[in-house]
Amino acid sequence: MSWNPFNKSHVQSMTSDIISQSDERDFQREVTKLHQLDDATKDLHKDIKKYAETCSSLAKVELKLAENLASSSMWDQDKTVKMSMDNYLQAMTKLNTASQTLTTTVQKAMIDPVRK
Repeated sequence: MSWNPFNKSHVQSMTSDIISQSDERDFQREVTKLHQLDDATKDLHKDIKKYAETCSSLAKVELKLAENLASSSMWDQDKTVKMSMDNYLQAMTKLNTASQTLTTTVQKAMIDPVRK
């Protein structure tokens, strides 16, 4: 069993004469807030990991869809439609690049620091 300085019985035995009851209640309130913050941080960490994975997957699927549509021969008949499909493919390529950048940034800024 490890030593826990926040354990109420330990705190009471050490500080029964030193700290007033109101200070002890304030301390317990702050410890509770700290635990709530820790739980919220863990939840945020899980949610941001799911978000990054979903965003990356969505961009890949959209790029694959654009590539499949652009490679179809049915767009060759009308040059304006073909040009629109090429523009759509370029936009999805840029979106995939931006998604990868976002995923990398989220990884460095939010996921890795919480892991350490």
